[in-house]
Amino acid sequence: MAGEGKVVVRNLTKIFEGDHGTVVALDRVSATVREGEFLCILGPSGCGKTTLLRIVGGLEKPTSGEISISGQAISGPGPERAFVFQDYALFPWKTVLENIEFGLHARSIPLEERRRVSTQLVEVMRLGGFENAYPHALSGGMQQRVSIARALAVDPGVLLMDEPFGALDAQTRFAMQRELLRVWEIYHKTLLFVTHSIDEALYLADRIIMMSPRPGRIVEEIRVKIPRPRSLTGEEFMRLKAHMLEVLAKAETPAAAD
Repeated sequence: MAGEGKVVVRNLTKIFEGDHGTVVALDRVSATVREGEFLCILGPSGCGKTTLLRIVGGLEKPTSGEISISGQAISGPGPERAFVFQDYALFPWKTVLENIEFGLHARSIPLEERRRVSTQLVEVMRLGGFENAYPHALSGGMQQRVSIARALAVDPGVLLMDEPFGALDAQTRFAMQRELLRVWEIYHKTLLFVTHSIDEALYLADRIIMMSPRPGRIVEEIRVKIPRPRSLTGEEFMRLKAHMLEVLAKAETPAAAD
């Protein structure tokens, strides 16, 4: 069961200064993610959801505010967090096993232990038979399975996923959503998942944070109590979807931005 306060974000603001002036990407965002929770961050393009994820991952510095993980303030990347990106980010010259083992190798984990972990993840991610294949020989869905396995190999407390299925076709995307839930139920990682798809958020999440267009603010939080596996056409699913569309439409009005 989810606990309290695995990731805590307090009054987070991010301002970018550029050639075209000042851009407020995030404006006083506060949120708490519980231990073992599957949280989706939902919003339109440019709302700051990826910026928020990158700050939690230590890849961006906030202008103000703070983030803590397990009660410890963070200011940069750390071994308790792992990223899964949309573009897979696999090393083309490494095999499936070698890609999965990359983080372990970087930590000087002995080969025998690296191989034990990677072999187990090959089985979990249903990559059997492709252990020695290179990324160019894999489909997009299989490449993303390798990327997820590589993130899990280092046993992070928090898994950060930035629209990981955005580049996949609709059928493969739905298959990968089901696979992710299966794997999450095995490992129960605290998971922050960025998406712009209402259907994806409702299908996956325990809870959804909805963000407004820039400057990014949290406009509503929704706890999804629909039992899994969820039907995309069920009555409660459709009711929540209609409500979320209404919330996002209101957030886009000039009055809401003001």
